[in-house]
Amino acid sequence: MTNLGLKHLGRKEAVRLLDRIMYIVAFAYPASTLPQIAKIFVEKNAESIAVSSWLTMILFAVAWMVYGAAHRDWPIVISNFLWIASYVAVVFGVVLYG
Repeated sequence: MTNLGLKHLGRKEAVRLLDRIMYIVAFAYPASTLPQIAKIFVEKNAESIAVSSWLTMILFAVAWMVYGAAHRDWPIVISNFLWIASYVAVVFGVVLYG
């Protein structure tokens, strides 16, 4: 592992810091779909959204979530659960307004 400017931390401490950062990422990264979800529901228009892409992403997120659960890697589980929720929101918007 590179030191990433964290020479003062031992390997264990650096990994723990990275773990904490990944919990933040687990919540923040799926939130990046919120503008798309808001646009669909505010404008009540989802004509340009390809539902097949979002359904495919749900499938892959489920696979990652199962993988994370099998390895007890909670940032992966949390992040992919949130991804699934956001993808389902987009698909719901497409069904409603597409």
